[in-house]
Amino acid sequence: MNGIYNPLLTCLSVVVAFLASFTALEGSATLSTVTSSRWRHVWLAASACAMGIGIWSMHFIGMIALTLPIAVGYDIDVTAVSLVLAVLAVLAALVAFATVSRGCLSARRLLAAGTAMGLGVAAMHYTGMIAMRMTPSIDYDHARVALSIAIAIGASIAALWLAFHLRY
Repeated sequence: MNGIYNPLLTCLSVVVAFLASFTALEGSATLSTVTSSRWRHVWLAASACAMGIGIWSMHFIGMIALTLPIAVGYDIDVTAVSLVLAVLAVLAALVAFATVSRGCLSARRLLAAGTAMGLGVAAMHYTGMIAMRMTPSIDYDHARVALSIAIAIGASIAALWLAFHLRY
């Protein structure tokens, strides 16, 4: 079954992803200038939420950009769970953001935070896909699912590494 992507919504999805990433990384970069412990936690949480909501928004806009030749609906409860998963996934990056702002990033911490973030993004993605109500339903190739999860983890590790090395 073939679908058609709306080019305007697809471009909007990319713009949302860029703005969310930029906002989150700028927020985490601000941490190096914050001296109050309380405000530091606020900036960490705000950066994580900005990225999580941005990732989810980019994903959902991309999903509605696709027009299929069958009727497609979305289960609101499962869609809401996918939003919560996106924010929780990025909350795992708080450790990395905190580390980035303090000047020390061990390989172990980078791998742990990147893996947690990547697994969370993958969980958000597949939960969002489960929210789709359509007949016939989606049939997954397990090898491709595993590859997509590996890519999410690798991209998360790379993003956190870049955030650390490009912070100044």
